Amino acid sequence: MHWMLIKSTRSAIVTSVQEMAAIDNVDDPTDELRGASVRHDNSDVRKVITQIHDTCNEFIGTVSESSKLFNISTGKAASESIKACLLGIKDKGKDKKETFVAACLDGPERFESAIKKESLTSFTNENVVRELIEKLVANHEEVDTLIATYAKSIDEVGCVGNIVVRGSDTNIAVIL
Repeated sequence: MHWMLIKSTRSAIVTSVQEMAAIDNVDDPTDELRGASVRHDNSDVRKVITQIHDTCNEFIGTVSESSKLFNISTGKAASESIKACLLGIKDKGKDKKETFVAACLDGPERFESAIKKESLTSFTNENVVRELIEKLVANHEEVDTLIATYAKSIDEVGCVGNIVVRGSDTNIAVIL
């Protein structure tokens, strides 16, 4: 009995202190129906719709000739040949599909024969080396030897591009 009396008294004290400190916020559903709240909520909804519209489905429609394509892993812009290939892939695929369907209608044996692999010009054709070639550096531990090894292999293959050399034992990164 004594505990129950203290509990109710403590509850009354806590409630009155919360009211004095304006901490006790009672949810009032009619607050949402005030004119200012409705206008504010409608404004927020319009902002969200505008943001979704501005950032959603950027690939709809035609791509302008002035637009640039970027490799998201390196941040570099695509060359004209890569841009032409990637932007024309939809038309090329449509032509290949029509050719395949026409060939299948001419003879049923075409459907079961292999489909020829088509070459695609993409960012991999830019000769950007993204991985360490272990066989080139199997016996090398120093960064300067690593750089010389890469330079020699680049010269031998004759590739053109950018190579980033990172030494695992140092904080050096070199771009050739």
